[in-house]
Amino acid sequence: MNNAPTYNERTTRALLNELTTNGGCTLQHDGVRARDGYAVGLGGAEALDPKRPYFVQVLRIVDRARKANAGTAFGAWHDSATGLDYVEPVEVLSCRLAATQVARVRGELAIFDLANNAEIRLQNPVTCGQCGHGFSHADALEQITCPACGFTSEPCDFPDAR
Repeated sequence: MNNAPTYNERTTRALLNELTTNGGCTLQHDGVRARDGYAVGLGGAEALDPKRPYFVQVLRIVDRARKANAGTAFGAWHDSATGLDYVEPVEVLSCRLAATQVARVRGELAIFDLANNAEIRLQNPVTCGQCGHGFSHADALEQITCPACGFTSEPCDFPDAR
């Protein structure tokens, strides 16, 4: 019987180690830290339930992402405002402009600059007046569409997020 950890288990352990040691990371699918480019979430970050074992939760996220061939890496971070930890499959792009454009389409609030270890908040964060989903939008739009529920309306129906 082979008790060696699986590829997904090794990646899960590496994510959890970085999350607890450094407060977050972006790791490639092989568990190696991504150091260049811009990480863009795929739009579906999962908050880890502090009442359940983290390993089981993160392994489920890693397994599901790999089976779906989702993203090129995994992002993990601690949100000091909520006290929650998050894990999400991400795509790493080499161009900041492309990363920003992709992030806006996906409704992301930020991208992460891996070389400088810095979050880059996107402008115009708003909250959907229909479902409450937070996302960012481009300037000077006559209408905004929520990426979560599809609600489309004038900017006044999407109050600025604070």
